[in-house]
Amino acid sequence: ALDRSVFVKQVTAGLASVANSFFPKGTLDWDASLSLPYDLTRAKQLMSQSKYPSGYKGLTLQYSSGDTLGHDNAVIAQQMWSQIGLQFTIQQVDASTLAANWYKSDYESISGYQWTNGMADPEQLVEFFFVTPRMNSGYQPAQSAINLVNQAQQELDPAKRQQDFYQLQQIYNQDVGGTISLYYTPLASYVGNNVQGFYRSPLGFPFFWETWLGKA
Repeated sequence: ALDRSVFVKQVTAGLASVANSFFPKGTLDWDASLSLPYDLTRAKQLMSQSKYPSGYKGLTLQYSSGDTLGHDNAVIAQQMWSQIGLQFTIQQVDASTLAANWYKSDYESISGYQWTNGMADPEQLVEFFFVTPRMNSGYQPAQSAINLVNQAQQELDPAKRQQDFYQLQQIYNQDVGGTISLYYTPLASYVGNNVQGFYRSPLGFPFFWETWLGKA
């Protein structure tokens, strides 16, 4: 029930790209062929077949204080989910409190948490999302999915490993696992024309000690 293209346009001014997986875009064994299509009719159908066919009220969607992306994402999600009968109250929470609650899985839903990884390793990704900590979301994957994680981690053939990771991404999308990937954000830096030598690592770390100011 979430139209990711709207989030990209309204929240990121079109600078981001629509997400298709919990794998970061461009990560080794990220499946570029996947998609997370917007289908409101199908969402309404699934809702009518759920435990709450008439909708559900009283849900809370929290975001971290001062997090503009979290707030904007929450407002759009609230509007879209209301179309299938899910009524959310948006709540701003102190960042440290929200983080502590997330680690304890003491929340209903959180907006604005961005997944970043200091080691873009597909083996680590599937471990985090399928085995532990499952992003502290309460997601309960099938045992067959966990077995596939173990299989991928032990497979030595790169082509076979890739197919295992592709399948795990498909499973997570089909399950609508514990997280909802909306978009991939670029790493933007704004510098003046007199700033020389500035660059970031692929992980986003700024190398300021290599930077100097030249003549404007």
